[in-house]
Amino acid sequence: MGRLFPGHEFYMLPTTRESVSYPDRFPYPGFTSVELTSGHEQAPPESARALVVRAAQEALGDRRRAAADLVLVVDDIELENAAQPERVVAVMRKAVEVHLSGLGQAQVQDKTRQRLRDRVSFHLLAPMIEAWFFADRRALTRAGVPAEATVCFDEATDPEAFETADGRYLNATEADCPTLAALPLQKKKKLRPKWLGVLPRERHPKGYLQWLCRVPNARSCTGYSESEDGGAALANIRWEVLFARADTHFGFLRALVEDLEDGLGCPSALGPVVGAVSRLTARSNAPRDAVLRNI
Repeated sequence: MGRLFPGHEFYMLPTTRESVSYPDRFPYPGFTSVELTSGHEQAPPESARALVVRAAQEALGDRRRAAADLVLVVDDIELENAAQPERVVAVMRKAVEVHLSGLGQAQVQDKTRQRLRDRVSFHLLAPMIEAWFFADRRALTRAGVPAEATVCFDEATDPEAFETADGRYLNATEADCPTLAALPLQKKKKLRPKWLGVLPRERHPKGYLQWLCRVPNARSCTGYSESEDGGAALANIRWEVLFARADTHFGFLRALVEDLEDGLGCPSALGPVVGAVSRLTARSNAPRDAVLRNI
């Protein structure tokens, strides 16, 4: 993001110090890894409420730390909720309402409500951040995909609606992972790559990336590390390549960048966002009763 908006300082939460000091508490768990139900719209998961609590803290600041100008809460939609992004947004809205209702003094509640509406946004990655890499072949290479590998991903496909027709990947079995297959059941469950799980693997970008980086004799059957390889790929993502795709692609990502343009008061280094933005998370489409900047 710093390359898209030079001159502005971005930082991540939790901080490195927090992650090192409290490895059992961080990173923050997402709330979309299970299928959300109508019940979650009334009683949001604790993980969603925790994100709101921390976002409010950053937007308000305290004696030790100045308030952030903008706070972006970002979560994957995940395949479990790919068909219902509206519900994901509804759950986050409810989490904000629950947080506000739990504050004591009316003055504190009013100040927090205003800071959340002015400075905090909620954005979605569809279905997960690895989908971005399939729009930038160099990102796949940095993530560990061999240069000679054939990547089966149609240029006409919106990465946010990821789908591959790679027959070898779709038909892979545990037999393709001999070291993993020989492990005891409990260890096997822990190390099993995504493509061997119960999911629509053709729509799982992380699973396909793991398979493209497969190492049959490794216990996890892949050389892909989300934190290291994925981090390197993300840090060097070529924004100009992503936004050169069809104007109908990357609606959620375009909404995120559009929101930053509005909040920072300047266009990105590539110029103002053009193309379709997700109406669910676009700042320009925020409802009148918004609880955050964009939802």
